[in-house]
Amino acid sequence: MSNRGRLFYLDALFDLQLGGFPFRNLKQSSAEMSVLFGLMGSAGDRVLLDIEIPAEYLEYIHSAGLSFAEPFHDGDCSSFQAVSWGWNENSLKRVSQTGAEVKCPDLSIIRRCNSRAFCHEINSKYGSGVPGTRYCQSIDDFGSALDSLKDSFPLVIKPTFGGSGYGFRRLVSHVPVNSISDQLIPLIEHGGAVVEPWCSRLYDLSTSVYIEPDGSVSSYRHQRFLANRHGAFYAILLSPEDFVLDKYSPVMEKHVKPAVEELISAGYFGPAGFDSFVYTDRDGIENIAPVIEINARFSMSDIAHKVRNQCAPDRYCLFRMISRNRCSLPESYAEFNRLIADFTFCPKNKTGCILLTPLRTRYGNNSFNQPFRNAFFIAAKSLDDLFNLDSCLQNSLSKK
Repeated sequence: MSNRGRLFYLDALFDLQLGGFPFRNLKQSSAEMSVLFGLMGSAGDRVLLDIEIPAEYLEYIHSAGLSFAEPFHDGDCSSFQAVSWGWNENSLKRVSQTGAEVKCPDLSIIRRCNSRAFCHEINSKYGSGVPGTRYCQSIDDFGSALDSLKDSFPLVIKPTFGGSGYGFRRLVSHVPVNSISDQLIPLIEHGGAVVEPWCSRLYDLSTSVYIEPDGSVSSYRHQRFLANRHGAFYAILLSPEDFVLDKYSPVMEKHVKPAVEELISAGYFGPAGFDSFVYTDRDGIENIAPVIEINARFSMSDIAHKVRNQCAPDRYCLFRMISRNRCSLPESYAEFNRLIADFTFCPKNKTGCILLTPLRTRYGNNSFNQPFRNAFFIAAKSLDDLFNLDSCLQNSLSKK
């Protein structure tokens, strides 16, 4: 990265756009999420936003000891270098309107590297995914996959594009493929899908790297993330000590390294993340699927690490999301701090809770409203204290 100022842009619809899925109803929530990428910046940087945020938000963020890129909406950024969450036609068009310098692989390379078809190719070559997984591009492919996996039900069907459990379909028992063709045809039209045996997950893990244009790779960083039973992400756990990562990071790195080399061979450079999970097999034996998904883009773990490094580097930390349907936020930050009382973040002790997204944002001509999804950062001196703080936070903000 050069010494020029950086222009950050996060389009949370990146994965859906690659697959050509409809997203009209998600535009506002996606725009609201873009503010989180500002936490990756510092003085001299800018974050490109499609929402309006109050000045009080930046005052609150700075009071917690965090840096934030200058909010930017339209105008000239020709002296800045663009840093996009992920590059596709939409993000390239939006960033190009500012004149910022863009350095990225060809979009066809990015599309290929973000597809589950590409990940399946790598897993088939190196034995990295869930055993028995099949990739399907036609009804006949699905029929063959269901027949070959008839002793492995339940199964999960994952569209070629999309993240965080989007579009997953679970089959609990064998059915004639024609009886579910109406569910499969849209998947085929959007690039196909993988079919894999459903696993009883114990832990969700991930590995992050950054690939430079010359093919050099930064250090491998591992973290745990928390997902619901459908595979949808809701939190990232960062710990000074983690027995799960201590046990599994060597095998994760062993399988991620050849996947990184495949990305480089495909012509990709930039941020990349590799999801894994630990599960119990049908014999009750603990096992790991070390590369179940490749994301050729930034991830929320990048933001989580940046926040932790600034305000709580040696603490047990949780970066977590809570939907507007499950929490009610007050109008002011003083009121928010009173509401969470004793677990307001203390920069001196490096413990407590920080609200990373604004209390209110404005999208288009709408009035200021609480975002659809709210991001929090929680830091504590022990794992027990961390989850106790998380529980207290949720109880304090829960809708009665």
